[in-house]
Amino acid sequence: MTGVRNMRKTRDPIERFNEKYEQVASGCWEWQAGKKSNGYGQFTLNGKEERAHRAAYQLFVGPIPDGQQVLHKCDNPVCVNPDHLFLGTVQDNMRDKVVKRRQQKSINHPSCELSESDVLSIKKLLSEGGMMQKDIAATFQVSQSTVSDIKHGKRFAEVA
Repeated sequence: MTGVRNMRKTRDPIERFNEKYEQVASGCWEWQAGKKSNGYGQFTLNGKEERAHRAAYQLFVGPIPDGQQVLHKCDNPVCVNPDHLFLGTVQDNMRDKVVKRRQQKSINHPSCELSESDVLSIKKLLSEGGMMQKDIAATFQVSQSTVSDIKHGKRFAEVA
């Protein structure tokens, strides 16, 4: 059968995408398929894994210019409704977090999941190097990314 090409039909990405969210009363289209530990949905678009909200923007609005992020008006990480998405820079995203009071919490914030003693213990374990970040995270019931942020001074830098 030389010369016969694989004629497998590829499904339309919009059709595949539309099967993976649920519209809710808020107007959000909440992603029901695979999600990363940070809560953002994942979708394969043109052979590349994308965050679902970025894929939604590309499918329904257009290309994402270099240096731009896709931000949420609704602040719902699982929302993929293109009407709830807009482009912005990293600085725009940071400003949006501050305005909407979503910035990372300091140790003194009432909803902070770690005490000062916890943070000091995590920093000590990290400096000793005997435990993996995921194991430290499990011990303190936080995400591995929280432990990584502590290690790199992105969170709780004020605790020393």
